[in-house]
Amino acid sequence: LQTWKSFYLALFYLLWGLSDVASKHQDEFLSLLLHPENPLHQLSAILDPSSLWPGYLDAGQWGMIGFSAAGGALAHWLQGLGQKSVSSSEANVILSSEPLWTALFGFVLLHETLQGKAGLGGAGLLVMAAVTSSGIFEKNNDPASG
Repeated sequence: LQTWKSFYLALFYLLWGLSDVASKHQDEFLSLLLHPENPLHQLSAILDPSSLWPGYLDAGQWGMIGFSAAGGALAHWLQGLGQKSVSSSEANVILSSEPLWTALFGFVLLHETLQGKAGLGGAGLLVMAAVTSSGIFEKNNDPASG
């Protein structure tokens, strides 16, 4: 499932990028469609990296892209390993606590605060996760207890 999610995410990013290029170079695309005398030359002018991304030769920017890709791949791999060692209900509770961890790291690292409904929703998620994890909704299957 994660593979398909990643595939469709990459596909949608590609489509988004193409629509962005098409919107920035609308006149050139129309010219390419209406007068395709030299389509490769016209297409290479449209897809010129310097017009789409002025910093495409900056190694620091490519390093950040590579770091984020490697970090995402590592996170997916570690999540898969973790889900093998816990039950599906425990994994669901852990994974649904992602907004809480986001709020916590936002508070610690960026000094952000939750206000109003966001804080109330986060507190509700925390309480429900604790109640669900406690097992009070599980039936007691012990025959000795009656």
